[in-house]
Amino acid sequence: MAFYWRGLISLGGDGSELLTRFFEKAHDRLRANAIEYIGRSLENTKEDVPPEIQKRLVAFWNWRLADARETAPGRELAAFGWWLASKKLDSQWAIAQLLEILKAGSKIDPDFLVLEYLADVAPQLPLAVTECLILLVEGAYEPWQVYAWREHLERALVAVLSGDDKAARRRAKDLVNMLAARGHVDFRRLLGS
Repeated sequence: MAFYWRGLISLGGDGSELLTRFFEKAHDRLRANAIEYIGRSLENTKEDVPPEIQKRLVAFWNWRLADARETAPGRELAAFGWWLASKKLDSQWAIAQLLEILKAGSKIDPDFLVLEYLADVAPQLPLAVTECLILLVEGAYEPWQVYAWREHLERALVAVLSGDDKAARRRAKDLVNMLAARGHVDFRRLLGS
């Protein structure tokens, strides 16, 4: 993964057989580790990620996402959460990828960092963030997950509900009602009277 990051091997070029063989042979957990490694490397990068590296990473992700769609979505897709947590990539692109992952029925890891990211970008991308939040809440496998997300979920909802995007506000109200129906009635206070 470090060789790919640095441009020493490429997709469809020198060294591509190494990447292809790795992802063909590796089990889901090992593929997820490779995806996570990129996300953690992004997070540990102090300066901005140069455009040529971002372009390379986007191409890599597109390849992995297309391949994962043909197989059962699993840990590999879930590990994309580390890319989001880095806050180093274009937010609009990153949220679109998250929506694809969640629509495919995959979880996202680490969910608490992804929720923090969503709360941070909610003012800029209110509708897309709200759609992600709805899918996350729908896919929550344990009721306590929403409690763990509470701070960031509330911050994102406040940003969306106080914004100008009518469609996003409508979907945020749907989410508050969904949360209330699942026993999280205290979120209803966000709707006012």
